[in-house]
Amino acid sequence: KGETQSKGNGTMLPSSVLVVLTLLSAGFPRTLGFTGVGVARVPQIGRLVSRNLAPVLRHCCRQINTGRVSLTMQATVTEEEALKADFSKAQGLGMVLGEKLTKCTAAGESLPQQDMDALRALLSHSDGARGFYVTTLTMPEFDSAFPSGGVSESLKSAVVESAQPNSKLLTMNLAMSTAMILAHRENGSEEFAAGSALTQGRTKAVISTVLDEMPALRVELRALLAAAKGEKGEDEVMGEEYAKFLARWGYGEEQRKAIAEQIEGVL
Repeated sequence: KGETQSKGNGTMLPSSVLVVLTLLSAGFPRTLGFTGVGVARVPQIGRLVSRNLAPVLRHCCRQINTGRVSLTMQATVTEEEALKADFSKAQGLGMVLGEKLTKCTAAGESLPQQDMDALRALLSHSDGARGFYVTTLTMPEFDSAFPSGGVSESLKSAVVESAQPNSKLLTMNLAMSTAMILAHRENGSEEFAAGSALTQGRTKAVISTVLDEMPALRVELRALLAAAKGEKGEDEVMGEEYAKFLARWGYGEEQRKAIAEQIEGVL
């Protein structure tokens, strides 16, 4: 859903960290090279994680961000592959398409047709869209794909084409990233708060670009807004679903107020 979080006083980890762990455990990308460690020792990460989870995951992210890990990804994604992808596989495909989208957006170009077909297919179902967002909304390397003025026509058209699941996922991503900014700061982790702020900003960039062409997204946002304010709203059934969502994650008054403010800012 774009953000991974724990309740209570446990360690809170941004979803980008879990992407690293997922890729390692799934053997994707196909080549991993750790300077000073070597591919042969990659399985030992599992044992290290079991002893001290948070520091190892932070180390993995630093290794990637500083270029000490080389990732070799598959060159293309087929439409059929994207349609059949489960959540874990979709994260890897999201990295491939995110890289292509970043390069094309920076160059002011549209995605090639094959990549466009794959992106539409990936965003057409829940597992695919969740996997795409959990990578592209969290990884710093994809900054160019989310300019402040709005996302590219390629990404916009793929999102708009599948009002669901994207309307609900974008709404929940905005809520969760906003709430987690406050939670991480309360725990004294500005680094993780910055990661959640990155997700929040990118989610808002997508929402602002597609909102006028996605009535379903506006309905979802209004329902969450009503729930965050403790009101019934226009769609009482959907509002009740979001009320349960907020309660399930234990969001307090301050977090709900922040969520409401963010929604009002994009509507």
